[in-house]
Amino acid sequence: MTSKFEDNLGKLADNLTSGEKYLEKTKRIPKEVFCGPSVYFHQRAIEEAKGSGFLKLKHLQMIYAVLPAWGMHQTGKKVQVKDFGTCADTLKEEDTFTYHIKKVEEKLKDMNRLESILDLQGIDQVVELMFEVRVSTSQSHLVASSKTLHHILPKIVPPIDRKHSIIRFMDDDPQKGEDYQRKLATRFIEGMQTFIKTHESEMQKYLDDIFNTSLPKLFDNLIVAFVKKL
Repeated sequence: MTSKFEDNLGKLADNLTSGEKYLEKTKRIPKEVFCGPSVYFHQRAIEEAKGSGFLKLKHLQMIYAVLPAWGMHQTGKKVQVKDFGTCADTLKEEDTFTYHIKKVEEKLKDMNRLESILDLQGIDQVVELMFEVRVSTSQSHLVASSKTLHHILPKIVPPIDRKHSIIRFMDDDPQKGEDYQRKLATRFIEGMQTFIKTHESEMQKYLDDIFNTSLPKLFDNLIVAFVKKL
């Protein structure tokens, strides 16, 4: 018996091989789903990640700016996190945010030498980074950490979205304890890596400098197009 995640990956794969409908629809996402600061700061952060500014001040500033635009700073809002109680879903202060990234700088530099998610040999390396880079005040770190690391290692780490990726596409719970989140992250990245390996040639044609900025981001956009039925 397949899981909802495996079932949806299969449906997405069938769609790509029968006309590439959702690939084409990812082009509409910057206009119809996310726009303005969500796209602008994403582009600026990715530019820094790919250039000589990697992990320098401007790069970190652009990441700190894009995360609230992507819903990672819900001031005044409380979220119920199973096993941890109620907490604010907000980013940590800028100096603490920077500290958590800088403390794993050498690991990030090593991983930045990889050209593609398909070159990644140990998914556990990425999952471990997600739980070392604790940039959110929430005890549920997976979503904020994955979006942070995506803007540092855009070719390697996927942004994992609570509503679209986990709840609707995986039919899973993003608010369970840390051990469960590690397993969830592993399943997601393994599924993405296999999907990209199979469909890389089709996906490469849809990469751009707007919002389909890497294969992991395009995979994320495919999920959004799929669950929102664009």
